[in-house]
Amino acid sequence: MKIFIVLLLAAPLVLAKPSHKSLRQGPDPEPGDELSLDGNGYLDAILGHIRFDDEDSPLDINIPGYEDSFESNERIFELQVSGGKVRSIEGVRRGGEVEIGEGEDGASFFGSNLHISGAVLSYNYRVNVERETLEEGELLVHVDGVEAAFGVSILKRGREYDAFLGDVKTTAIGTIGDVEVSHNHLDEAVVTMMENSVQNHYDLDVAAAVAEGLTGSLDSAVKDINVEDFVRD
Repeated sequence: MKIFIVLLLAAPLVLAKPSHKSLRQGPDPEPGDELSLDGNGYLDAILGHIRFDDEDSPLDINIPGYEDSFESNERIFELQVSGGKVRSIEGVRRGGEVEIGEGEDGASFFGSNLHISGAVLSYNYRVNVERETLEEGELLVHVDGVEAAFGVSILKRGREYDAFLGDVKTTAIGTIGDVEVSHNHLDEAVVTMMENSVQNHYDLDVAAAVAEGLTGSLDSAVKDINVEDFVRD
């Protein structure tokens, strides 16, 4: 008897398929035909359930800080940026097509890519010259275009279906728009260099924090939306 081994190479950007090891807490899911799901309707319901305008529950996702230095008027300015937080997200919309297929451990997989708009980040900053503090204040950074892939595991148990959110992974880091610097004693040249510094230090880690700010809202939506309403007979 010959044994054939087939290797599948994944594409560089793939949707985040959930891990199902933690889901096996009840009866085993039933094997059966591939899930027939109104994927577009299910995604619209999830997005329609997400709200970011609740001022009583602001986002509070940590962002790594950094240090930088630059020269202006023959003086060296040392910039310390810390206490970074994702404060708010304005909205989220479709960023790609819906994917429905076979998952792991008998589950079905549903996933898509999302586009995050209007994220606001805040930082504390300190500017030192010759080890003396010249100014302390706050930076507000506006970010658009972060994209995140997410996956939902859908299990059939008897006549019922259960849905669980999997990983949320950053697929595009987006861009920084406005950078606001609160200050009293800094000249415009130094402020401009600070704004450029924030732009230059924007990276995947910061974008991943923005995507993390979406995760809690996605999880609540997946739990609250009844996936059975979108299963086709």
